[in-house]
Amino acid sequence: QLDEENYRIKLNTGIELILRALDNIDILIVDLPTVSEEYVSGLKQQVKLLVNIDDNTTNLKFCSDILIRPNINEKVNHLYSGSTRYLSGRGYIILRKQFEALTFVSRQYFFL
Repeated sequence: QLDEENYRIKLNTGIELILRALDNIDILIVDLPTVSEEYVSGLKQQVKLLVNIDDNTTNLKFCSDILIRPNINEKVNHLYSGSTRYLSGRGYIILRKQFEALTFVSRQYFFL
């Protein structure tokens, strides 16, 4: 069912659909632009290992087993539980193989 505003899947329906589709899953990787604490918590209760990939959500506490922040922006600090393994920074940026050979070029000046 779709919520009337923003066409979002309702929380309970979304979790139920995922869990029905992936019965008896061990690891679930979630990479969604917006999630809620309730959504993450609901998923965490149903899987052995929950991995969240998140660039910049700072207003919720993640209870996932692993939280990956593939971003070089040092200003973003996530909230997460003490048992969450937090992987952050340049070493965790997820890119296709075609970009692996590219090198980082530092620029001193940037003109607009």
